[in-house]
This record gives sequence, C-alpha cells and structure tokens, in this order.
Amino acid sequence: MRQRSVPNAALQQKLEELSARFIALEAEQMRLREENSRLLVENRLLRQKLDQYIRHYFGGQRNEALDKAQLELLLAGLSNVIALPTPEPKATSVARHGRPHPARRVLAEDRLETQEIVIEPEEVQAQPEGWQKISEERTTQLDWVAPKIIKRVIIRPRYVKAERFALAALPPQPIEQGMAGPGLLAQIVVNKYEYHQPLYRQEKYFRQQFGVELSRKTMGHWVEQVAQLLAPVYRAIKEDLVLGSYLQADETPIRYLDPDVKGKSQQGYLWTYSRPGRDVLFEWRTSRSREGPEEFLKAFRGKLQTDGYAAYESLARKRDDLILVGCWAHTRRGLCGRLGCCMPSRRSCANRRLGRPCGKPCEPGRAGPC
Repeated sequence: MRQRSVPNAALQQKLEELSARFIALEAEQMRLREENSRLLVENRLLRQKLDQYIRHYFGGQRNEALDKAQLELLLAGLSNVIALPTPEPKATSVARHGRPHPARRVLAEDRLETQEIVIEPEEVQAQPEGWQKISEERTTQLDWVAPKIIKRVIIRPRYVKAERFALAALPPQPIEQGMAGPGLLAQIVVNKYEYHQPLYRQEKYFRQQFGVELSRKTMGHWVEQVAQLLAPVYRAIKEDLVLGSYLQADETPIRYLDPDVKGKSQQGYLWTYSRPGRDVLFEWRTSRSREGPEEFLKAFRGKLQTDGYAAYESLARKRDDLILVGCWAHTRRGLCGRLGCCMPSRRSCANRRLGRPCGKPCEPGRAGPC
C-alpha cells in the first residue's frame, strides 16, 4: 500500500499544477480578449479621426481650414500613425522686372456692409447638452441687395461630443466654392442682357461705386455657369413652344467677337421664337442658314408666322405639317412702298387700304424708308 501512495501523490501534484496552469491560461486568454477588444475600438476611433482629418485637409472647401486647437484634438493619438504634411510656402508671382505683383484686393472691407449668418448643426440644436464648440467655418461671398453689394459671411460652428463631431452643411450655392451669391449673379446677367451693359463696364462700375474688383474674365465665367444653371428652364420653354400649334419666328443680326479670329468682329444671329402671350426664346447661331430653324422646328406641327425670308419658305415646302403664315407688317410695308405714302401717315394709309380705315388722309408723293 505504501508503494502505491507515492505515485498517487505525484499524480495528484501534477494534476494540481496542470489545473493552476489552466486557470492561468484562462485568465491570460480573458485578458488578451479584453485587450483585443480595446485595441479594436481604439483602431476604429483612430481610423475615424484619420478619415476626418483627410476629408478636411484634402477635401475641404477653398476657404475652410482647421485651426491648431481643433487639429490637435482631432489627431490625438495619431502621432505614431501618420506624419503630418508640412505646408509648402506659397510662391510669389514675380513681374518681368523682378518686382512681386501686389495682391489684388477683391473686397473693400471698410466700404461693404457685412451680413453674418450662423448655421448650427441639427444635432446640436436638438440636444445642446454636452456639445463643446471647438472652432467654426467661415464662408465669405459677395451678394447683391439692391442697390448695393454686401459681404455675406456664413458661420458654421463645429462641435465635439464624446469623439463625435458636428458641423452643419453649407447651404447649396449657385456656383460651388464660388464667392458670388445668387443676387449678384442675377444682377450681372440682367445688366448684360436686359440693359446691354458689357462686362467691362460692369467691372468699372463695381470698382468705382463699391470698391470691389471683379474682372470681366471672372464675370464671364460666372455668366457661362449661370447659363448652364438655366438650361432646364430653356428646355422647358422650348418644349412648351414646339408643342403648340402656332409659332412666330424671326432672326436678328448680331456682331460678336471670336477669340480665334483676331482684329475684327463676326456676324452672328439671334433666332427668336415666340407665341403671343407666352414665353420668348432666343437661340444663338453663327449662320443664317436653314439648318437653324430646321433643327429647332423639327418637332413643331402647325402654323409658322415669319417674314419673307426664303429659308422659311424652303423649309415649309419640304414639310406637309408646317403651314407658313405671312406677316401684316411686311405686307403693309410693301403696300406703302408701292403707294408712295409719307412716313407719318404711311401706316394709317395702308390700314385704310387693307380694310382698316383710320380716318387720316393719304399724302402720296412723299415716300420714305419703311
């Protein structure tokens, strides 16, 4: 019996050692699991911070930047993950004689009225408790509030709460990342096309009246982008006109400048399409050929009222669904020329002969230009 007790005691001791090691391994496994979970959470947080930094540093708007305090908070814990890029010094443009060009002033800070608009994030407005403001984004734009230009500053505070960031979205702008507000864009376009003020005159006006430097090149780009924004309106007007059964058409010569042709202006045409009491549409063409109205009127069915230009007659001869209608103004003009009516009474005289008596006498022998 004594000989068997020795192995039993050794076996018991071995079992106790294995049990202790098993318990230790279980504890180590539990610790490693907890550490792994912690590292996963930390890794996810660091990736979120890194993505946030990349979006602001590379994808932010032109006039948005991160201040030092915000950057330190945002990149806390990332010193061993990424190396922050060092901003390169901006190159200064040098004139031909070696002197740097002075920076061009766009805004006259002392002359423009400033309007500030603060936009708070929705989540901060809903539950303001716990949110801490760390910085703000400022977007500056010029706008027109008749009869003056103002400087509008859109302020968007940035908040942080438990590693969450909140920043209100910038309201949609007519021109993305542009400094022109909708009112100023509308004023430039209306001045150019309604009141026939070229961009170089508007450039001088804005500089003298408001101290604002807006080059004609910049405004030219704005006009082009506004035209793109208005393209859906153009298409809607065109669709409404061509779906009707009666349309008026005419073309007007316009001189224009072609950047590829130096030293002289070129002849172009504005083709006008309208229906009484409805919208008027202008289509620009560099030629007076038949291709212009043929392309525009390919979906139109009905009566087309025009002058005596041969292109319309040629188009009508090829289509059975297009009825060409004459114009009384041109008929009266030809009749007056044959009658030799004088200028003051020509219209009334023609009206009388067309069955529309006006009660005024005709004075033949004093013919003049129509």
